[in-house]
Amino acid sequence: MPDSSQTPAATALLNLDHEIKTASEERLRALLLSICNEIPEAHKKAVKELFVDSSIVKNVPGQIAGTKRPVSRYERCGNCKEEFDVTENSKTSCRYHPGYAFPDEELFADHDEPLEILDSDDYRKSYPENFIFDCCDGNLMDDIGCEVDWHRSLETADISKRTRLDMLKEYDDQSSSEYESE
Repeated sequence: MPDSSQTPAATALLNLDHEIKTASEERLRALLLSICNEIPEAHKKAVKELFVDSSIVKNVPGQIAGTKRPVSRYERCGNCKEEFDVTENSKTSCRYHPGYAFPDEELFADHDEPLEILDSDDYRKSYPENFIFDCCDGNLMDDIGCEVDWHRSLETADISKRTRLDMLKEYDDQSSSEYESE
């Protein structure tokens, strides 16, 4: 709460700070677009902050080098899902699990639901320790991945195109064939 000794300008600044911190992303995006469209200096500043010349971006192995054109400075990594600055990307920037975290049937022994039900966002949030990665035997409680690499943008990341249900079906088929062979 602003104190009475503050100037009206200082009080307005504190109120603006509060409004920015509590406004929705949608509202802030609309406001930023409006400001950029109305004030040329704001537009220039936004372009300077959000874009870089592609010639200064480090080439990630497996990606085609770009031409001298503006590119987004910030990308979302297809491996770790974090936002990253393309000008600071390196071969040790990203830690992720390349595998898939499956529900561990033994850890869910007291649940009667089929794997398709257990493999849901609700169960993943409630029982992260019961989902085991097939790449390293780590679980969803692990904050850190088992692989270290460059961040790769969503467009260029080597992500499997299979859906969760396809992977679960394959997992179920493997489990069934192992059970039948015993």
